[in-house]
Amino acid sequence: MPETKTTLLTAIPLAKFEAKSGSHVLSFFTREQGQIRAIVRTARGKKKPSVPLLPLFSTYEILFVQPRQADGLYELKERETVTGRPKLNSGTPLEPWAAASVLSELLLRTTEKEDPHPYLFSMLDKALDCMESGDSPGILLTAFLVKFLEHMGYRPRWESPEANLSERKYWWFDPALGGLFTQKEIGRVVEEEERPSLRKPTRTSSEEIAIIHRFRLSKFEEIEGNEVEVATAKKWVPLLGDYVEYHLETRLKSLDFWKEIQPKRK
Repeated sequence: MPETKTTLLTAIPLAKFEAKSGSHVLSFFTREQGQIRAIVRTARGKKKPSVPLLPLFSTYEILFVQPRQADGLYELKERETVTGRPKLNSGTPLEPWAAASVLSELLLRTTEKEDPHPYLFSMLDKALDCMESGDSPGILLTAFLVKFLEHMGYRPRWESPEANLSERKYWWFDPALGGLFTQKEIGRVVEEEERPSLRKPTRTSSEEIAIIHRFRLSKFEEIEGNEVEVATAKKWVPLLGDYVEYHLETRLKSLDFWKEIQPKRK
């Protein structure tokens, strides 16, 4: 009989998938091994548990039984909660839950199984902490997306060879073209070739770009979250979502829901 091997991992559940009766499959993002899939067996019986066996968005230390085959599933053996996040788990309020869902889907769709990203794990863990604490979900989403894109090698173009940011008042951001452009540059690209785009280029300002740079360079818990930053973030979350969709070929369905629940401008 093959020897059973176990491994202790720090893990955050990203998504739950239905499996055969008496069990389900969870996708975890782990500090040590990146994304893994594990089967979680629930107690047998007709009555279903009133609360989830392993809520999403919390951080755990989990002892997994390793799969016996290369394409097999891990199996959860023992777990201990490191950081519980009851507000996010319950979806109250709704916007932080929606933002946490975007982060989970992003990592689920853009990272490979068994490919460790300890920096992304730390980012996710801290971003979820801040959402649980009541910090602006829009700001945290924007900051996470900017940091994520840079880490994964898809950094948007935040500068132009034609002019310094401080010398201009307005710019244009085009997700498909890869970032910031002057009006002159946009026009030249259109003349040279058909410009692919998810939407028309969006006008932005040097002040907005300065805010984005602060998000990029600051720790999540250090971002102020004033009214101007919140408004800037709500504008930029969809733009960065379009950037992810075009360059990583990944449409985030949870981002559509996040946009739907945003208050309409009067």
